[in-house]
Amino acid sequence: SKNRLVRDLTVCDNLFVLRKGFRQYILTPKILDQQAGLLLSQTGFSIDPNELVDELSEFERVVVELVKAVLQRARLIVLDEISAILSMSDIHKLIRLMQHYTKQGFSFLYILAT
Repeated sequence: SKNRLVRDLTVCDNLFVLRKGFRQYILTPKILDQQAGLLLSQTGFSIDPNELVDELSEFERVVVELVKAVLQRARLIVLDEISAILSMSDIHKLIRLMQHYTKQGFSFLYILAT
């Protein structure tokens, strides 16, 4: 239930503007939207880059946070008790997404709730 997304900002803003190393002073929303759309389309899920994070489902928030970690090139992504907030069908979709990113060299630590 904890995440690092700002709920009152858009998905695009959370992915690009609020990250370490972002030094662009003049923002071109069209380009950022295109880049966010490309990243999100690679997940196989349709998430609107201009939608507020607060309006996303729990699963979509997890996907956005996962994409943000991939974008920041985190080599180990920890999913702590994610099964406590997601349904079984969402967990299966998340596992397929994790397998996709594992093939790209990312590692996951999946901690189950007991």
